[in-house]
Amino acid sequence: MSVNLLAPGCIGLWVHETGSAEGNLHAIQSMGFDYLALKVADGPEPFPAADSDILDRVAEDAGSIRLPLVTWSYNYPDRISAQIEILRRRIPSTVQDHIIDAESEWENEGLADAAQALCHGLAEATGHRVALHLSSFYDPQLHALFPYAAFLSHCNSFMPQSYVEGQTPASLVVQRTITSAKETADRAGRSIVPTVNRPDLLAMFATAGIRSANVWLWDGGGGDAGVSGQADSWLPAVRRFKEAGLAAAATQRAGSQVLTPVP
Repeated sequence: MSVNLLAPGCIGLWVHETGSAEGNLHAIQSMGFDYLALKVADGPEPFPAADSDILDRVAEDAGSIRLPLVTWSYNYPDRISAQIEILRRRIPSTVQDHIIDAESEWENEGLADAAQALCHGLAEATGHRVALHLSSFYDPQLHALFPYAAFLSHCNSFMPQSYVEGQTPASLVVQRTITSAKETADRAGRSIVPTVNRPDLLAMFATAGIRSANVWLWDGGGGDAGVSGQADSWLPAVRRFKEAGLAAAATQRAGSQVLTPVP
């Protein structure tokens, strides 16, 4: 089942522990999320490792209610072939988009070739049926050694991790995303799809002209607040973001219509 992650109003939801989504897919879908992003590997290791059948069960349940799945993996700049092989085996045949989560391990000189090898190898291993997306730091200006260009030469979008953490104000997160992250994506001819961790960020990005996004994350833990426990806050935020995206798309279509004069 396909979904256009870049479509106006499209909004996804990340899941870390796949089992937390089991039995909750109807609730997730009713909140307005258009797709679910499930973790399938951590480097060269399958994820989750303890329950090898959980991914298949959630994929089957999602298919039964027509909730599209996207997969994601946390990747490293070594053991590239092993990471490609585990993803070849773990990405379900129905999935058409995969997110590469690359972070601090890639902040060293000379890793552009490793980024190219990972993306190219993954595309080859999946028969070029899976579109790739990059998830990483939201302000490339602060991460000069990260091989953004190498990744984005193979990825369809840049998903900056636009999280409010510590004392950083939400307005600064949005500003840096719109400037630094968008400029980096624009240079590669790609779109940005911010990943947010607070409901108010959705409204702020919508005001800034962002039309698609995703949310970290369904299941809380490790200092991250889960959507599962804050449905009352997220539900209206998701609805308003979708409405803003769809309204902007409708306005754009109306403005692009050309009236042909009757002779």
